Amino acid sequence: MKINYDTYMKENRQKFTRLRLLSNPKRLPRRRPRDPEEEFILILMAYRRWKREVDEGRLIEKSPTNYIILK
Repeated sequence: MKINYDTYMKENRQKFTRLRLLSNPKRLPRRRPRDPEEEFILILMAYRRWKREVDEGRLIEKSPTNYIILK
C-alpha cells in the first residue's frame, strides 16, 4: 500500500501539532555520563573560547570572578 506523503501530512498535521504542544517541551538531561576524553575536550574548547573572547576585548575582567560582556 502506497501512502502519499503530502496527503498524509495534511490530514495529520493538526494531530501532530497538538501532541507536540501538549508534551513536555523541555529537553531531557543526558542519561549516560560523558567519557573522560569527551569531557576534557569540551572543557578545553570552552576555555579557549573564553580566552579568545578576553583577548579580542569582548569580555573585560573586573575581578577574578566578575567579567563585563561587551558586544
